[in-house]
Amino acid sequence: MAVIKVKKDFGGGLEYLKNVCNYICNPKRAVDWSGNGVDPYHPDICYEQMLAVKRYYGKTSTNPLVHFIISYNVSSAPDVKTAADYTKDIAKYFHQRYQTLHCTHKADHDCSWFHGHILVNSVSFVDGKMLSTDFKAIDDFSKWVEYITQTKSYVEFWDKEKDEAYRKKKKNKSC
Repeated sequence: MAVIKVKKDFGGGLEYLKNVCNYICNPKRAVDWSGNGVDPYHPDICYEQMLAVKRYYGKTSTNPLVHFIISYNVSSAPDVKTAADYTKDIAKYFHQRYQTLHCTHKADHDCSWFHGHILVNSVSFVDGKMLSTDFKAIDDFSKWVEYITQTKSYVEFWDKEKDEAYRKKKKNKSC
């Protein structure tokens, strides 16, 4: 099973974007990392590239990013290469419209040894539209994760109220 955590942070603003770029690009934590439309090796440049898209469309005051954390089941991702390949392939879901920065970490939690972080710029470089995180959009994304990992997925929202509403709608069960 793949556990998908969806995190949006309205309170942290652009500082949160900078922090996540630094976190994902940190070679002490990340086993593998790359990006789409950004420099994945220099967090300051990555931040400026994402900010440039936001400025171009005049959307710097809204939620700066959507942060997905995907924990892979041990049986579906038994090694770092498999987990890293999953993370790269899952991130491709957003590549036609959004900048992404993604990495794989090794950690023992949520029924897994490995988990991937996918930071998605909330503003499309194509037309400036905001990335939707409504239930349908997240369901579609979770189906993509299931297709890539060939396992069931379970979605958690870091916003407790949204998570409870989603749970009632989907009646999901955790691993």
